[in-house]
Amino acid sequence: MPEEQMTPEQIRELLKTTEGLAPETIFAGLPMAFKADEAKGENIVFQWELSGENGGTWFVKIQDGAVEVKPETHPNPSITIQTDADTFVKMAKGEANETSLFMQGKIKVKGNPMAAMKFRKYFL
Repeated sequence: MPEEQMTPEQIRELLKTTEGLAPETIFAGLPMAFKADEAKGENIVFQWELSGENGGTWFVKIQDGAVEVKPETHPNPSITIQTDADTFVKMAKGEANETSLFMQGKIKVKGNPMAAMKFRKYFL
C-alpha cells in the first residue's frame, strides 16, 4: 500500500516496528502525517537540532494549514528544540514521553515550552 494511502494507525505501527529508523526518514515522512485541519490559522516554525549519530538540523514550518519540512536552519524559528537523534526517534515511535524527557533535561527548548508541546498535535 503506498504511504500516502496509509491510515495514521498503520503509520504508527510501521514506526514502532522499524529498526534503525533515522531522523531524516521521519522528517521526510512528516508531510504525509500532517493534519492540516489542526493547523488552520497557525503560523509557527519548529527548529529541530539533533546531536549524535544521524543528527542534523531540520525545520518544520506550519503556516495556515500547510507544512514545509527542510533539512536546514531556519533564519527565524519560533521554537528551537534540541535533543539527540536517538531520543528524537524514540519520541517519534511513541517509545518516550516528551514531557518526561524535558523534565529530565534530555530535551532543551528555546522559546515557549508549551508551544513546543503543540508539535505532536499537527502530526498523526
